[in-house]
Amino acid sequence: MRTIYYLGGSPCSGKSTVARMLADKYGFVYFCLDDHLDEYTERGAKQNKPHLSQYVKSSADEIWLAEPKTQSDEEIAMYEEMFPLAVSDLMRIRGKEPIVAEGAGFMPKLMKNAGVKDNNYVCIVPTKAFQYEKYSERNFVKYVLAKCTNPEKGFENWMERDALFARSAIDQAAEAGYQSILVDGRRTQEDILAQVEEIFGLGRTEA
Repeated sequence: MRTIYYLGGSPCSGKSTVARMLADKYGFVYFCLDDHLDEYTERGAKQNKPHLSQYVKSSADEIWLAEPKTQSDEEIAMYEEMFPLAVSDLMRIRGKEPIVAEGAGFMPKLMKNAGVKDNNYVCIVPTKAFQYEKYSERNFVKYVLAKCTNPEKGFENWMERDALFARSAIDQAAEAGYQSILVDGRRTQEDILAQVEEIFGLGRTEA
């Protein structure tokens, strides 16, 4: 069976960077869940998946001015509806090389239910301060919130939503027996890569 390594957790934690570093170093196939989110949302809505169907009909205000806990709960529910679509696409990737798949939608609970082994998954989340700092630097944020009547409030809700999502991811990982990495900006990406390699058992040589 083809080996797949999963990097889940919360947005703005450096998952993509570490996954690309793994792909480059070991010749893995790289799969980014975020690259497929719009497609999966549309496909899920066409399949009448309730949360994805509601999302495509929602206005920017309905999405971003909702209470952060509601937003986080909805995000989790949407990822649950998208998960079978992602698994199906992963199974169709040609070749024999291992795959490194990353994205917040690869939640620990889903991984455990799918039978993913402890040394094939890691949960990476940022501290709230690091998340806020990095999101504030990203140009796409203003475009995402462009149609929101109160973009400042929308951004604050977004940050609180993702902080709640990160907390849920850590709790799920602990319950499932997976390891988590908390990113606060003090460690280099190379240090985090080394920790992920250790969790995945990569680069080990027989004594």
